[in-house]
Amino acid sequence: MLLFGKIMLIATLILGGAGATAVAAQGSLPGDGLYPVKLIVEDARLALTADSQAQIDLHLELAQTRTQEMQQLAAQQRAIPDETALQVQTQLQAALHVAAQLDDAPLQAAMQQIETRVMTQAHALTQ
Repeated sequence: MLLFGKIMLIATLILGGAGATAVAAQGSLPGDGLYPVKLIVEDARLALTADSQAQIDLHLELAQTRTQEMQQLAAQQRAIPDETALQVQTQLQAALHVAAQLDDAPLQAAMQQIETRVMTQAHALTQ
């Protein structure tokens, strides 16, 4: 029983530490040490999302996150990595790919949603 307790304590500390790191990474920007952890968490979220509309929503959310990161980097007068702009494009393409597999009515709604988000992001980036 004592061995089981020790194992549970170690597992709790490891998982708790990983969770705390993942939470801390959410505010990181490209070039920060925890940024790769943030991307891993996002990839895990995408992998666990099964519903098509939820996948589209998440891809659009992640594209918006990259756009906001670019704005923050610009405000801090930090260089914006080319990879970050590429990630925006990749997320938008993924949303379009998922939408293309929908039936007519959901496809039209998804395309409108994507178009609106793209316009909002383009406007934000021009400022």
